[in-house]
Amino acid sequence: MSFFRDPRFRNLNDASLVSLLEMKGVRMLFPGDISRRRELFLLKAPIKAEVLVLPHHGARTSASYPFLKKVSPKLSLSSARAAYHPAKETLKRLEALGIPHLSTKDYGAISLIFEKGKIFVCPETERRKYPLLLRSLWPFLKVGCRPLPLQGEGYNLVGRHLGGLHETGLRDL
Repeated sequence: MSFFRDPRFRNLNDASLVSLLEMKGVRMLFPGDISRRRELFLLKAPIKAEVLVLPHHGARTSASYPFLKKVSPKLSLSSARAAYHPAKETLKRLEALGIPHLSTKDYGAISLIFEKGKIFVCPETERRKYPLLLRSLWPFLKVGCRPLPLQGEGYNLVGRHLGGLHETGLRDL
């Protein structure tokens, strides 16, 4: 695990602890509530990650193009309840760069399972469509989960959701 702290920032959001976690060969970046200003300083750090939790819930003042290009995630997540998070501007940047996005606002809890070179994405709204008995065997039985390839295989963005994810549920990627 790596931590990137910068005491030069007095703004509490920009002083957020930025964490990079590597688990089973998959890197996840947790940038806290940082804004574009702090993102510019991070461009010099080794922040490439397969999974990015959007800074500041995906606010319009975060997740700049240079930051998103440097991180180069295969999947972006946002934790938000407010109608204005993630911001439309942020979602447009993600779409322009071909970065799939899931929000807890739309899918409830989002679990990730790392296995055999893939990330299994498991939105709670999809898991709840299965009987409790099947859900209780999770993560051994990955009901409501779909793999997101980390390399080689492509994926596409459908609207602002993970490729293949739509209102009627998950399709195979």
